[in-house]
Amino acid sequence: MPARPSVAIVAAVLLVSGCASAAKNTTTQAPTAASKTGTFASDVTIGADGRLVAPKCTGTDAPASSDGVAAASVNVASLAVNFASLAKIGFSAAGHEPPAVYAGFVKALNAKGGVCGRQIDVQQISYDILKNEGGKACVQGTQDRKNLIINTASYDQITCLTDAGVPAYSASDLTKGDLARSKGLLFSRSPLVEQQYAATVEYAKKVGALKGKVGVWYGNTFPNLGNAVEQVVLPMLKKDGVNFKAYRTDATGPSDPDGNAVLTSAATDLVARKVDTMLMFVGPTNYTGMQSELHAQHLDPRYISAPVAGNSSNELFAKGFGTQSYTDGQTFVTYTVGPNELGPSNPIAKSCNDQWTKLTGETVKPNTFDYALITSDCVQVDELAAALSLAGGNLTRERIVQALAALPSHGAPPDVGPLHWTPTGRTAAPEFSVQIYHGKTNTVTTEKQTFTVAG
Repeated sequence: MPARPSVAIVAAVLLVSGCASAAKNTTTQAPTAASKTGTFASDVTIGADGRLVAPKCTGTDAPASSDGVAAASVNVASLAVNFASLAKIGFSAAGHEPPAVYAGFVKALNAKGGVCGRQIDVQQISYDILKNEGGKACVQGTQDRKNLIINTASYDQITCLTDAGVPAYSASDLTKGDLARSKGLLFSRSPLVEQQYAATVEYAKKVGALKGKVGVWYGNTFPNLGNAVEQVVLPMLKKDGVNFKAYRTDATGPSDPDGNAVLTSAATDLVARKVDTMLMFVGPTNYTGMQSELHAQHLDPRYISAPVAGNSSNELFAKGFGTQSYTDGQTFVTYTVGPNELGPSNPIAKSCNDQWTKLTGETVKPNTFDYALITSDCVQVDELAAALSLAGGNLTRERIVQALAALPSHGAPPDVGPLHWTPTGRTAAPEFSVQIYHGKTNTVTTEKQTFTVAG
C-alpha cells in the first residue's frame, strides 16, 4: 500500500541522525592507523577520545566537477524529519534539529580552513513527515541543487536519493533489496533489517520464549519491512516447529481506522489463544497499540521486540500511550544503547559534547536524547571530514563513496558494536545486545554482553 504519514514512522526518527556508540562506555582507544587501501595513499587514524582523525589531504589538484564540487567549495546536504512539527503532537524527544547540529560541526571545520582547501556548504533539509513531505525533501537534495553526498536520519524515502545518483550515508533499517537497488551508494549505521529480525528470533529461542504459544505482530507502512518478516521470521518459526499465529498490518497503527480494525481483531484472537509470548516487528505506535488492546482484554504476555528506531523511543511511547505499568521487563533485541545510558563515561560522547559547548556555549544534559543526537551528528561530520580528506582534490561522488568504504573501524554512539564500512559491506556489523524496559523508572538498561547473527 502507498506510504502514508505515520506516527509509527515518527518514532523511527526521534533520536536520529543514525547515532552509534562503542559498547564499552569507559574504554579509551589509543591512536590507531587504518590499513592502506589500493585506492588511497593516506591514512585515517583514531584519536585518544575514539574519534576519527582526518589525514592530510591527498593531492593538491582541486578541479570542479558536476557533483556539487567547485575549486573552493563542496555542496553536501543534511536531511531529517522536522522535530518541531512532531513536538506539537507530543512525539519529539529532542530539542535540537539534526541538520542544524550537523551544520554546526561543519561550521567548525570551515573555520579551520575546510577540507582540502574547500569550504563545505551544508544544505539543511527538514521535512514534515506528518504532511508526507518526504518526496519534496528528495527533490530539494537531488534536483534543487547539486550535492556531492547527503547525510540522512531515518529518512522514509532513502532510495529516492540514490535513484538520482546521489550517495547517502548514516541511513538506518535497510533491507537487502534497498542495498541492491542503491548500487553501492547507501551506507547504513544499523545492521540489515533481515539480520535484526533473525537476531530477535534467535534471542527468543535462546531464552525459551518460543516453547509456549506465540503471537507475531508485524508490518509497516513500508511493505518491504513486512515482507522481510515473511522472508526471515516466519520461516524460522516454522522450521523450529513453534506454535504461533501471525498477524500483519501495513497501516499506521491504532490511530488509523484500517490499522485499528486489524489490531483489534488480531488482539481478540490472540487473547482467545492465550498466547504466552508476543514477538513484535512493528513501529512503536503499533506495538503500544497491541499492548494496550491485549491489556484491555486482560492478557499481558511476555513482549520481545525487534529494534525500533534504534530503540531510542521506548520510554517516550510507553509513557505517552500509558503502557509502562504493564510492560515492565519488555525486551528489545537491540544494536544500540539507550539514550538514558549515554553520558560522559563514553569518551566519544564526552569529546563531542565538550566540542559543542565550545562552539555554542550550550551545555547539554548527559543521558538525554539531545546529548546522544549531538554525539551522533558530531561523529558523522568526523566521517565526512575523513572521507573528504581521503578523496582529496579530485573530488567526485565515486571518490567519496570509495573513501567512506575505506574508513577504519570506529565507534559511532550509540551502537553496541563499532562501525566498519568496506567496499563490500555498507551496513553495521550484525552485533546485538538486549535492552530491558523498566516501567517503574521509565528507563532502559542495555546488557553488556553482545551476540552476533549470520551476515
